[in-house]
Amino acid sequence: MALNWPANYFQASFHHQATGSLKEAVCTFAFAYTGPNIYTAGGAISNAWNTAVMSSVGDVWKYIRFVLRTNEGAIQEIVKTDFGRTAHTPMPANIAFLIRKNSGQPGRRGRGRMFLPGVSEQDADQNGVVVGSKITELNANLATFYTAVTDADCDPCILHNTNIVPPPSNTAPTPFASFTVEPIIGLQTRRLK
Repeated sequence: MALNWPANYFQASFHHQATGSLKEAVCTFAFAYTGPNIYTAGGAISNAWNTAVMSSVGDVWKYIRFVLRTNEGAIQEIVKTDFGRTAHTPMPANIAFLIRKNSGQPGRRGRGRMFLPGVSEQDADQNGVVVGSKITELNANLATFYTAVTDADCDPCILHNTNIVPPPSNTAPTPFASFTVEPIIGLQTRRLK
């Protein structure tokens, strides 16, 4: 996938690993940076993820690494050893909270999402519906995280694929104004070979 990735735009990725697993679950988002020191901003974003978001993640999941990238590759990597802080029976590792990036724009171009690992059995019912109290908790923590990101002079956005047919007329990054959790859990599937 080729992304339209202008100068002064960055991607933050948060790497997680379940206890006993060799595979990682990665959450990402892009942002335009307008501040004086991108490395200080990267550290602030990494710490905000741990403080706000990891408090809603199951304790069998560890936040293991933060990576900051430009269109040319990684420019900052911070090793982390922080576990989630929800101590309940975990669901299988391929079940995740589906987090929406809200741009307020209609259509495919205005949508963005990420899969947040660490769903516990008490977080959703047998039909995959996230319980209301967990939605409230996660949305509050995601709002705290979003505020920390913007306070670090970062403007979150969605980057767009340029290798689609027919080619889009506008591939400029789409700003988004918040993160929210979907009321249904997401299932990450991998293609079997």
